[in-house]
Amino acid sequence: MHKFLLIICLLLFYQKSKGQTIAFTYTNANGGGLCSPATINFTPVYTGNPIGFTWYFGNGQTSNSAIPSISFTTGSYTVKLVAVFQNVAIETTQTIVVAPSLTVSLSANINNLCKPGNVKFSTVSSAPNASYLYSFGDGTASITTNSDTITHFYATYGVFMAKVKVTAASGCIDSATYQIDVNRLNLTGSANPTSGCAPRNILFSVAASLPTNVTVTNYTWTFGDNSTPQITLSSNTSHTYLDSGFYLPKVLINTSNDCADTFSFPLIKLGIPPVNLVAYPKKLTYCGNESAEFYAYAPLANSYKWEFGDGTSQITTDTITSYKYDLLGVKTVKVTPLFNDCPGNPITFTISFIGVIAKYIYANTCTNKKTFAFTNQSQGNISSSQWTFGDSSPPVNSLNAVHTFPPNGAFNTQLIVADNITACKDTIQFAIYTATPSLINPDTFLCRNAATTFTILNNYLNPSLNSFWSVIGFNFDSSISSSNLNATLFGNFNNNYVILNNGPQYCKDTVKVNHPISVRGPVLSYNASTLGCTNNNFVITNNSYPFAAIDTIKNWFWTFGIDGLQDNQFQPTPFQFTTEGTYTIKLFAKDIKGCTDTSISQVLVRESPFLRIFPRNDNICFGKTVTLTAYHTDTLVWSPANLVSCTTCDTTIATPVDNVTKIYAIASNAAGCTLRDSTTITVFTPFTANPTANTVFGCKNDTIRIGVNPPNKKVIWSPLEGITSNNSYQTIATVIKDTITYTALLTDSLGCYSSSTNVKVIAYPSPTVNAGPDRILAYNSPFTLSPLYGSSVSNYEWIPAGNLSCTNCPNPIGMADSSRSFTIKTKNNFGCVGSDNIKISVECAYANLHMASAFSPSNRNVNNYYYPQTRGIKTINSFRIYNRYGELVYEKKNMQPNLRSAGWDGNFSGIPQPTGGYVYTLTATCDLGETINKNGSFLLIR
Repeated sequence: MHKFLLIICLLLFYQKSKGQTIAFTYTNANGGGLCSPATINFTPVYTGNPIGFTWYFGNGQTSNSAIPSISFTTGSYTVKLVAVFQNVAIETTQTIVVAPSLTVSLSANINNLCKPGNVKFSTVSSAPNASYLYSFGDGTASITTNSDTITHFYATYGVFMAKVKVTAASGCIDSATYQIDVNRLNLTGSANPTSGCAPRNILFSVAASLPTNVTVTNYTWTFGDNSTPQITLSSNTSHTYLDSGFYLPKVLINTSNDCADTFSFPLIKLGIPPVNLVAYPKKLTYCGNESAEFYAYAPLANSYKWEFGDGTSQITTDTITSYKYDLLGVKTVKVTPLFNDCPGNPITFTISFIGVIAKYIYANTCTNKKTFAFTNQSQGNISSSQWTFGDSSPPVNSLNAVHTFPPNGAFNTQLIVADNITACKDTIQFAIYTATPSLINPDTFLCRNAATTFTILNNYLNPSLNSFWSVIGFNFDSSISSSNLNATLFGNFNNNYVILNNGPQYCKDTVKVNHPISVRGPVLSYNASTLGCTNNNFVITNNSYPFAAIDTIKNWFWTFGIDGLQDNQFQPTPFQFTTEGTYTIKLFAKDIKGCTDTSISQVLVRESPFLRIFPRNDNICFGKTVTLTAYHTDTLVWSPANLVSCTTCDTTIATPVDNVTKIYAIASNAAGCTLRDSTTITVFTPFTANPTANTVFGCKNDTIRIGVNPPNKKVIWSPLEGITSNNSYQTIATVIKDTITYTALLTDSLGCYSSSTNVKVIAYPSPTVNAGPDRILAYNSPFTLSPLYGSSVSNYEWIPAGNLSCTNCPNPIGMADSSRSFTIKTKNNFGCVGSDNIKISVECAYANLHMASAFSPSNRNVNNYYYPQTRGIKTINSFRIYNRYGELVYEKKNMQPNLRSAGWDGNFSGIPQPTGGYVYTLTATCDLGETINKNGSFLLIR
């Protein structure tokens, strides 16, 4: 961040949340202590789940990486880590100290030895009280010491790299090396000249590779001619050799460190001029087609220089040589004898070449490539010319000739010319090639990149044949008769040809494929940026198409260099790279003809900036401001610009104007990657409470709905009478009074503003009804219900219907067959309901309790149970049956009246009881509450 101190002051965002802690560790990336320049790896240690980190290293560098690696020079640095969680940011700091860099140099008293010996090493280090680890590069053990000097004996020849590793008290480490050469003297030298005529003065020079501070004490020269050795202090000397011969000179070098070595110069070869040379040609006159032969000899000569009179020369060691001339005429030949390159007197002589030298040129005609014209260009006196054509045709005797050859073949043509005067002849021949070539290719359709073969049939047999190929978009030269090509270019190729060139004597021959060739397949093209950013959507636009519109592409397959991520759609789904690196994007396509192609590109993915805005969202009263802080390490821009106090500051003051305002921040880094974050600010503005209805009507004791606007506010209703919920926008109220006024107080959630409104609830008048007093009647006696009704009654309903004559009339008639209550409900014109109850009870009489005198449990569902049959009885409290022995065989308590299945089934303990008389006792409660007791007997019949 650019305003570091300001952010520290915003302690609101650095509160520590329970379960979220942060710390960090650090180590030198290269091991050892922290020494300048130090690359330090930082690792956060935390609980919870941070969504990002911002690091401040105290040296002007920042990072959003989770595990950054930062370079430091000498100094003390306060490193701060801010861990950004979902809704809180927590910071921690540590001070790291980077020690000064350690400088080490290694030297020796000598670096070049000409024989095994001691070398004393010295180390200069910037660190006091250091330890030194020496290794000498010759396979001997390393030595650790506190001394900055050490002596080592090198026992063998070679080049050795000595090394010292210095460890300072701070833990800093550095090393240095020094090369030691234990070699014999590396001598080079030269002698000039190394051959010639004696006496001859030869210059000698020698050079030695010497260690530092070592000098040559003397040079001892021996010249290989029995002369006295020469001792000098100079590396240069000369010596005159008086006699011819072969000499091997040497020089011995002695040095100040008691070393010695010898250098041998190249062999010195000196001679004297050879004499008594004898030289001549084998013949003085040759026919033009012959090679001349020569002889030369001198007793001392070991080589001969020949000059042939036509500008050429050569040196031979043999006494016999030969030479072939190209032109007729007289030739002057010179030969010089040599002894160790010392020349003697030469001999010159002449020879003559007569007769003829055969030569001709030829060319075919472009209208008929099998017909050739032969032109005689022979030298000399041509008495006769004979042509043969190698095709079994008869010879032709003429100066020039024209001949038509067979269509295909290689023919050896020959010209023989003769000079009848000298009787000399010469012959020359050339091969003639004819053919009827054709170019074939089996394919009319090719997928791009598929292999195809073009073949020339019946081609010329000329080994020097050169061809120019122009096929399926390729143009190249070749001497082969068949070309295997991959069809890399799309197109409809109608003119595929090869131009055959046998040389300047031939007209060029062109052959063509007799059908067009179509190269088709998917044309792959897509737009994908070469630069990507982590955690940003990477979009690829596919512009591919089939080269031929009819060849629909049916398969698409994308890979993006991310394990497990692929796509098979024409337009791939946008995706995200999560880490930096270079990724390979590959598109494979296949069309309905089976043609495939692959297109590959690379994208360099750079790390996106980290950005987090706090607070994540906020609520403010209208006219107030909110302070926003962005955690980042890159360039920052806030928007909309008119709503913030500073568009580039880490901390800015926002002044929203709308009810809900989004404020954005965009962070951009040097790699061109951006990241956007936003916060939502809700502005609470003044409002006016309004009821959904000012007055609400309802019947007494009915529930009605009352409501208030606007929504999304806190609401409190008062008074609480009849209210089911006093904090709902829409609440239910019970009409408990003729008139009541409810007040709704609305307040926004931030407490900025409040407003109240009233709702009046008015009760409609209710209808009146009096059903009359309850009545007790004898069983099955008639009755009429005659309530007293108010004047507003318009509707009647009797509940339950029972045996009433009607349920919607004011005065129904009924029979008292059981005790029951009737409710009369009435409604008025407002829909309000009035009601009253009346109870008709059957009097409690002994006759209302009937018991049968006999029963027969026949399992035929007829008279199977013995039970009380009642009228006006509410409950059978107790019902017992005894056999004639007085044993209780059945008992039931709190028995429902008239429930047959609850009676006695004639069994006791699962055993059917015998026919006979039985006694019962029962106690019952009437509907009116009186108790009746009854005893009796009955007969069980089987």
